[in-house]
Amino acid sequence: MSEHDPSQEAIKRSQQSIMVSVTALLLLCTLAQCDVGIEPEKRRSPREYRWSVETVSLPGELQQNIKSIWGTNGKNVYMVGHSAYGGGEMWHFDGTRWKPIKLGGSHGGPVTNTFSLSGIYGFSSNNIFVVGDIGFRDSQALIVRYDGKTWRMQNLSHLGVTKGLATVWGLSSSQVWAGGGRGRALKGEILFFDGSIWRRDSISSSVPEQIQVLSIAGKSLNEMYAIAVEIRPGQGGDMKYFLKREQNGVWIPVDSLQAGFQRFGNRLWTSPSGKLYSASIDGVFLWNGQQWKKVGDRSVQSGWRPVLFGSSDDNIFYLSSFGLYHYNGTDWSLNQDAIFTMWGTWFYTAGWTDGYEAFITAYKLDFPQHTIVLHGK
Repeated sequence: MSEHDPSQEAIKRSQQSIMVSVTALLLLCTLAQCDVGIEPEKRRSPREYRWSVETVSLPGELQQNIKSIWGTNGKNVYMVGHSAYGGGEMWHFDGTRWKPIKLGGSHGGPVTNTFSLSGIYGFSSNNIFVVGDIGFRDSQALIVRYDGKTWRMQNLSHLGVTKGLATVWGLSSSQVWAGGGRGRALKGEILFFDGSIWRRDSISSSVPEQIQVLSIAGKSLNEMYAIAVEIRPGQGGDMKYFLKREQNGVWIPVDSLQAGFQRFGNRLWTSPSGKLYSASIDGVFLWNGQQWKKVGDRSVQSGWRPVLFGSSDDNIFYLSSFGLYHYNGTDWSLNQDAIFTMWGTWFYTAGWTDGYEAFITAYKLDFPQHTIVLHGK
């Protein structure tokens, strides 16, 4: 029988006390996000983002055109477009890599005919709308909705003949608009979803029938706006219309211009505060309820079909052929990194940011024509 050693008991109690203290410290540091040897990722301001470039494509794909991008955060981003390889195409980014989402019927998806995708917008990770067209020659409107588990086609059969859609936007999941007019003969189309059923809004007879609705945005049910274009070959350039929705669901023109006179462009964007912006070849403009006013105290150099996106009135990105501009609510800053001036090699199509990260999509102008994603954070 061994003798009792008080010193060994003391050492044991001391070791147990140290272990308890270390465990408690680690728990507190975890809750308080202390630095315990792992340096947290630095959150940079938008003008300090470090940008990466990634090519996204399916094996054997020769031509691809991503047209729209949207997300809830940097680990949940979707982009949609068209592929000559498989028709409509959708990709999802989980924070690490891009993965294709198969919507075609041959892959078990809900769309059983030839289709293409053009726009995406959502309200949460389980409430997302995607629009495009279905069919080959006389394509009709296609709307697919995601509930967090399943992508389902929306029923539009009660509307009769519809036209392909180019854009989607909403105030809530029970106030959603989809616009377009694609097909063999352009004819403006604006559909409205009230949470239960899709119906057709009307476009004023003062606007030509042969138009395509390119963009929709707004701040309330009584302040909804759209941009439409009338293609006029050989007539001095296309005609653009800035439309406002009346309470009776009729969209009327409140401004118009001919190509070369750019108070507004092809894109609308509404900030969380409700301010309405548009990007044209002459810069970024703000709608004050009666007219367009140029944003910022500096002349922003632009180019053909610029990209506009942001997360607030003091975090706006504007990508032109001169580079990536950023507006902080006071002034514009220009980033002329080579990846933002590839217009002769890439065609930039869309952008999205949550204020912490930013994504810009483009596609190569040579073949194979793959998608390029620029990611800044």
